[in-house]
Amino acid sequence: MLSGILGGNKTVRKIKGDGSKTLKNQSERTLNTGNLKLVVQKPETDSLNEWLALNTVQFYNVTNFLYGALIEYCNDKTCKTMTAGKWEYHWKDGKKKAQKLPAHLYIKELMEWIESLVNDSTVFPEDPGEDGKNFPKDFPKTVKKIFTRLFRVYAHIYYSHFEQVQQFNFERHLNTSLQHFILFSQEFNIVDKKDLVPLEAKVKSLIESVPI
Repeated sequence: MLSGILGGNKTVRKIKGDGSKTLKNQSERTLNTGNLKLVVQKPETDSLNEWLALNTVQFYNVTNFLYGALIEYCNDKTCKTMTAGKWEYHWKDGKKKAQKLPAHLYIKELMEWIESLVNDSTVFPEDPGEDGKNFPKDFPKTVKKIFTRLFRVYAHIYYSHFEQVQQFNFERHLNTSLQHFILFSQEFNIVDKKDLVPLEAKVKSLIESVPI
């Protein structure tokens, strides 16, 4: 049940450089302090694009894992469209017109789209280069699109599968994951406020609960 939507142990390609070690150290520091505001801060040793890339991969994996725990409850009958309350999302990959898909197919398309980007060395270079010079100029825009779409998965989970979240007793993990996601997004101005509206109250509550 927890294998994730892409199945088995399928993961995205690792990115070379010192940032992965830094990310691990930052995560351990956060677990020890309980303050997620520390973990989102960019280390001085990393370029902005490298830090965005490393965290994009991390949030992809976390979101994929969370949804993977619920996938058997998200199907053509239970979730006929990709929604978050009164908000409905249609899938568009740039090649076709926007498609109205069941939530599980929307999320499958999303995860595969992100994986294809991360595995494309012209978008996510294996070697970031000095000061992140090997990243494309529009990389922050790509990250913004990825994060905006990943947020929709969180929104769908809260609106359509929160009963299962409570049943499996991972509400705290879900809340912490979303809190981390939002804090990172705010730190680097990634997801627009208008795109957070479906979970506006929840986001506000989570942010207010972060220690100053």
